[in-house]
Amino acid sequence: MTIPRRFLPPTAMLVAFEAAARTGNFTQSAAELNYTQRAISRQVRALEDRLGTILFVRDRQRVVLTNAGVSYAREIREALRHIGAASLAVKVNPHVMSLNLAVPPTFAARWLMPRIHE
Repeated sequence: MTIPRRFLPPTAMLVAFEAAARTGNFTQSAAELNYTQRAISRQVRALEDRLGTILFVRDRQRVVLTNAGVSYAREIREALRHIGAASLAVKVNPHVMSLNLAVPPTFAARWLMPRIHE
């Protein structure tokens, strides 16, 4: 079954929501994602507006998932896990790490290449 794209929230909203749901704190989830607390709050609010339902009850120090939020968080967490697993599965070799160097050609040919072992 194909769902029209207009019904799919942007990934950034879903990632922000999942982090906030997991931590129960917009500031903590912002630090984890290298966002500002305000950016997380806006992403979650935009997601709530898009879905037409409240996902969190907001308190001064924390946020608490509503029943709809608990259910949605469970599904989104699983969906993000599937996306991550699928992305790793299509990589040629997910365990190989690469290092890109920008060096002058003469240095690379005369000094670096003779010292690199495969």
